[in-house]
Amino acid sequence: MDDNVDAAGTLAEGLSAHGHEVKTAYTAQAALQTRGIWMLPFSISDCPTSAGMNSLT
Repeated sequence: MDDNVDAAGTLAEGLSAHGHEVKTAYTAQAALQTRGIWMLPFSISDCPTSAGMNSLT
């Protein structure tokens, strides 16, 4: 998840080029919906968490 559409797209393209299935989201709400629908094993987020840190979950 990244609120910067260009950055998210660039990362998604790079991961896809290496054979990974990628889903992108640009808001926290969209990311939670995407993760719930697709049951993703992990996510990369450039948006701050409640603790003020970026996260990889």
